[in-house]
Parts: sequence; structure tokens; C-alpha cells
Amino acid sequence: PAVQPVFTWQTLIQNTPTYTVTIPTTAAVSGDTVTISADAEALRANQEVVVAVDAANNFVLTNGGTARVNYQPFLGDSTTAVNAGEAVLTAANTGEETTQVSIRFGLSSTPVYAGTYTGTCTFAVSVKERASE
Repeated sequence: PAVQPVFTWQTLIQNTPTYTVTIPTTAAVSGDTVTISADAEALRANQEVVVAVDAANNFVLTNGGTARVNYQPFLGDSTTAVNAGEAVLTAANTGEETTQVSIRFGLSSTPVYAGTYTGTCTFAVSVKERASE
């Protein structure tokens, strides 16, 4: 009798990270607190979703002309400002409910001219390896 070869194989399946991050489209400086939330639905056990204030932010509002005023984000009722590049929220796939944080924006300089000032605060969202405990 002929020898029959036996083949074995293994299929490795790796989940693509799935998560939902909600960041409000508008916020009033010196106004209401806004909520940023993250739901890490399908991450590996060693991963987490990180929401950070983008490092490119210059925290400046303008009135459409040359007038500028500086602002700063704060976590909740804290008086310590959040710096550009700093993480404000992390969420891991722990089976818990949505993770959230409150952010408020305050002026860090006084407007020279009256008017409506606008600007953008950009957030960076990434999936990173969790620090081992």
C-alpha cells in the first residue's frame, strides 16, 4: 500500500478593531461642557482606543479678521488645562458600558474687540497596545 500524506493547517483569524468615538461638532468657549465618548466594541485584550487633543492645535480663535483670542480645554471642572497632544480618554474592550469624559473650553486671554470668534479643536483617535500590568 502507498503511504498517504497527512496535511494539517491552521487558520489564524485576527479581528479588525471596531470602536465608536463620539465628539460633538460644536462647543461654546466659556459655555457648556461637552461629552466625548468611546465604545471599544471589538478590540483585542491588549488594545485600547485613545482620544487625545491633537498636537497640532494652537488653541486660537479668530473673529474673521486679525483679532485673535486664546482658549484652553479642561477636563470637567478641573482648573488644570489639557495640553496639545495629551490623551483625554482611553477605552478598552472590558465589556463595560461606553467610556466618557466631559470637556469644557475656557478663554486664556481677553478679546480685544467684540464679535464672534471661531476656531477648531482637533482630536486624534487611535488604537494602541495597552501597557502591561
